[in-house]
Amino acid sequence: MYQYYEIDGLPDLNVNEKLETLTQFGMSGVAVDEAHTGITYLGRSEHPGFCKYFVEHDTVRNLVWRDYTGELRRGGLIEVLEFHMYRHIGEGYYYIDSNHLHIQEMCKRLLRKVPELSIRIRNVDLPATKEEFKSRVSIGYFGNLNIEQVSACAIYGPDVGESEMWEYLMEHGQLNAMALEFKYFGEMQKVMVHRLGGIMPYHSFGENATLDIVDEVKKLIEPLSTVNEIPLRRRGK
Repeated sequence: MYQYYEIDGLPDLNVNEKLETLTQFGMSGVAVDEAHTGITYLGRSEHPGFCKYFVEHDTVRNLVWRDYTGELRRGGLIEVLEFHMYRHIGEGYYYIDSNHLHIQEMCKRLLRKVPELSIRIRNVDLPATKEEFKSRVSIGYFGNLNIEQVSACAIYGPDVGESEMWEYLMEHGQLNAMALEFKYFGEMQKVMVHRLGGIMPYHSFGENATLDIVDEVKKLIEPLSTVNEIPLRRRGK
């Protein structure tokens, strides 16, 4: 999923230069929070309209596991996640190929290092988007359903956006994402659009084509979206 973010105030970097978030230290000078994030600027992406960054992001996981002797153990570990950020050269917005949980964890750490950052996220009016492109809708993903023994479901098929089941699920829950179909270089492509602005092509493409498709869909849903600053705490990991 390519998440749309607007991040103002991120320092300019030279090619292969790395921006690292701060590690907290205790009174003894020993690191007490070793989870951090590093962002390396790689230069131009394969798509001529975007610059590319490589992100190494630490996230803490608390686990219960069994060791090789069969003894049950509990504890935490730091998992290192790798993903990319793509910044549009002309307009400065970013596509980040990770989930919101880890991106916002990264943004909180960036705020510790660069407090003047402004970070905004796109919210898509999916019901209005469905009405605008109803003939292109092929799948709907619903959650928070107030239906006995059903909390989430997906429905799909031709003209599914105009079905009675779609309207029923809209009345009893929340539309979280849907699949739109559109032509790209003469071929039909399917792309998932999330209510929080994420865009994901269903088929695997190279970096150039993927960014091209994601950016085309972003332009389609832009009039049906709002961009709002996200309330990130200025302290914490």
